[in-house]
Amino acid sequence: MKLDLKLSQKAVMLAAVPLIFELGFFCTLVYEVKNFDTQTKIQNQARDILTTVNLLLKSFLQAAGAMGMFQVHHEERFRKQYDHAIVEMKRLRLELDGLIKGDTSEDLVEFVGSSDELIRALEQCSDLVSTGDRIDRMRSIIRAQKLLTKIDSSGNKVIDRLKRTNDEQTLMQAKIYAMIEWLVVAAGLSIVIAIVLTIYFVRGTSKRLNVLMDNTLSLAMEKPLQAPLEGKDEIATIDGVFHKMAEALSSARTKEQALTRNALDVICSLDSKFKFTKMNQAVKNVWGYDDEELLGRSLLSLVDKDSVEHTRELLEEIVRTNSTAPFELRMQRKDRTPCDMSWSAQWSESDQSLFCVAHDVSERKRLERMKQEVVAMVSHDLRSPLTSIQAMFDLLEAGALGELNDRGAEKIQRSSASLARLISMINDLLDMEKLESGMFELTLQTVPFTTLAKHSLEGIQTSADQKKIHLEVAQSTAPVYCDGDRIVRVLINFLSNAIKFSPTDSTIKIEVEDEEDFVKINVIDQGKGIPPDKLESVFERFKQVERADETTKGGSGLGLAICKAIIDAHQGTIGVESEIGKGSTFWIKLPKQKQSERKQSLATV
Repeated sequence: MKLDLKLSQKAVMLAAVPLIFELGFFCTLVYEVKNFDTQTKIQNQARDILTTVNLLLKSFLQAAGAMGMFQVHHEERFRKQYDHAIVEMKRLRLELDGLIKGDTSEDLVEFVGSSDELIRALEQCSDLVSTGDRIDRMRSIIRAQKLLTKIDSSGNKVIDRLKRTNDEQTLMQAKIYAMIEWLVVAAGLSIVIAIVLTIYFVRGTSKRLNVLMDNTLSLAMEKPLQAPLEGKDEIATIDGVFHKMAEALSSARTKEQALTRNALDVICSLDSKFKFTKMNQAVKNVWGYDDEELLGRSLLSLVDKDSVEHTRELLEEIVRTNSTAPFELRMQRKDRTPCDMSWSAQWSESDQSLFCVAHDVSERKRLERMKQEVVAMVSHDLRSPLTSIQAMFDLLEAGALGELNDRGAEKIQRSSASLARLISMINDLLDMEKLESGMFELTLQTVPFTTLAKHSLEGIQTSADQKKIHLEVAQSTAPVYCDGDRIVRVLINFLSNAIKFSPTDSTIKIEVEDEEDFVKINVIDQGKGIPPDKLESVFERFKQVERADETTKGGSGLGLAICKAIIDAHQGTIGVESEIGKGSTFWIKLPKQKQSERKQSLATV
């Protein structure tokens, strides 16, 4: 049966199996060593007791023999041998007490008791030899002989028992030695098992990791992957995720290739010498070239001759700095017709390639030129004659050419108003063009809020008085860092719109909020309000809240768009808050950044 284990489980098994064996062997070995030590101590004790008993019996015999020889020969040397034997017996008797502590064997107790009696008997014999009569000496000697016979019998019993004990301990030690040898063999066997398990797990894991590595390389080389790994371990899980990722990448690559092939823009890659290495099919539609015609050809060969060196420097700068700033090139199609292309490029150091996307902006350029022509025509061919006509209307109204009847005066007045509205629309169009082309300049300086409010009110006070609208201005000298004339124009536009859409006898407020990083100016009216779906579009060109406002309220629909462009140029924000039936609040936020006075061109809208 095949084990379906995770890597963590395999690692635990690899460590646990040998560890369990080794712990078992170690515990058994400790037990056997301890047992061996105990048996050795018992054996050594038995051997020491046996030796002491033998020496004690020998001393008894030596003492008895020396006493007998002394009585027969009465030589002093036998008496000395006897005394030496007595001293040795006492020493051995004391040594025997130290060896038999805790040993209550019957034969050993009997031997000890007999030894003590014999020692006392022999000491008595020694005393009787010197002072006693002959009969007492004989009695003492006979008693000593009997005790000697008794102790010899008990000593032999002790010796026999100790020999048996020694033999048993020797046999036990042999068994322990055999057990230790078996444990050593088992320990070696556990090492072999550990090695086998290691080889098994490592070989299986290594093989599966190699499959994972091969799949990684295959994915990088866009080759088919090997079959998914079986099992539920971590490697199989990673491989499953890797296959899913490969499928997702393949799907994304297919979509990317489809998008690249069908894209309207030119998508291509250039080598370090700016030669085409790869491109999509759009080159045929945009430039008229087939793929084979551009492969290996330099991009510089398609660029307008006057721009070749500039283009080379631009591309070299992109490669050197790895920048992605867009740029435009004027190029030539295969049929020699010019085309304007907007390029974005990114250098890849690893691929040593420049990846580019080029969008044909020829039509946009053509429209821009047409717009410039229209603006020039409006500026020179329309505004000048209209201004002259307006001056003639002013003369007629003033009676410079004679008095007009009431009907003629009314028609002149209406025509003059329509003409003024037309000239205002033309001026707004020209202002928007200047803003977009960066021809306007800002003169930034710190202006008190009261100054801005004063000049703004001067421009709309008459209109407010005609509708009996009351104007309330916050009394604040908060400093505003701005181009004063431009901000006054924005506030006049806000106030003019507020007057247009506010009812008679209402109030319009101008408030200011002086925050830490910016100054916020609010123009609050009590008009009919703006629908929520119109709030985001009021700052777009030619947008009115309602179509009827274009005729009933007048205006070109460019005023708020111009206001937004001015505030954007100040790096500020503009907005409106409104609720139907409760009026509107138009506001601007201007940063309070303290800079030296300078002139700044308005950013392109």
